[in-house]
Amino acid sequence: MRIGISTSFNYQIPLAENLEAIAAAGFKFISVGGNIRHSNYNTAEGRGKLLEYTDRLGLDIDSVHAPYDPTCDLTQTQDIFAQNAVIEIKRSIAAASELGVEKLIVHLSTFRPRKLSERMARIKLTVAEILEFAEERRVLIALENLDSDSEVLFKYAMDLFESDYLRFCYDNGHEMLYNESMDLLKKYYQRMIVMHFHDNDGRRDLHLIPFEGKLNLPALAGQLNKLERIPDITLECEMENCNYATAEKFLEAAYNKGMQFTEMLKR
Repeated sequence: MRIGISTSFNYQIPLAENLEAIAAAGFKFISVGGNIRHSNYNTAEGRGKLLEYTDRLGLDIDSVHAPYDPTCDLTQTQDIFAQNAVIEIKRSIAAASELGVEKLIVHLSTFRPRKLSERMARIKLTVAEILEFAEERRVLIALENLDSDSEVLFKYAMDLFESDYLRFCYDNGHEMLYNESMDLLKKYYQRMIVMHFHDNDGRRDLHLIPFEGKLNLPALAGQLNKLERIPDITLECEMENCNYATAEKFLEAAYNKGMQFTEMLKR
């Protein structure tokens, strides 16, 4: 089992330096964060630089995160906005394919969506179109669980489409903050291909380094150990809410705490 980290740990650090610090900390793979202005992965030039950097540093690109601002919300109820979201997600699918990356992480909706019944009707159209496009390019769509309201839409989409190209990105911080029963993990683990791992204070989605918040991580380890398989773990911690003076110190702590968690897991 490997642990990696998202480039979202600090978007203020230019991509080349960001990746150099990740590699120096001992990580072997990355997830490319959803802020495309940071990596420019949606352009040929940006993808070229990204591959150049990762090849030189010996880093694998395990996954790419699609943008997650409101313009990329696949459940929007107005036709023009929904179609624009489809276009944006298709761009990310195409970019992942060009990078040779099999997994694209997608937020189906924004946090705290309203008009859920109307959004469910939209899912039937937009997700179907996305999955067809993804299959053509051999890219798996990993829907990420968000908050309790958007979880309704997440479950609806996961249950509606049985496509091999619709998979699960499990975010422990989100589920343990908004849904302590961890029923998503129990229900969809067979479709889980990415695991986002971080901590929080039990009230806010802070994306802290594991064991620096209040989440019951031994309980999570117990749940994971009941599964037939556990995917590689992607740390999605952010420096913004952590008390570290440098990226090097932050990444060292993140790596060590991530490894501490893997010691709690079956091999």
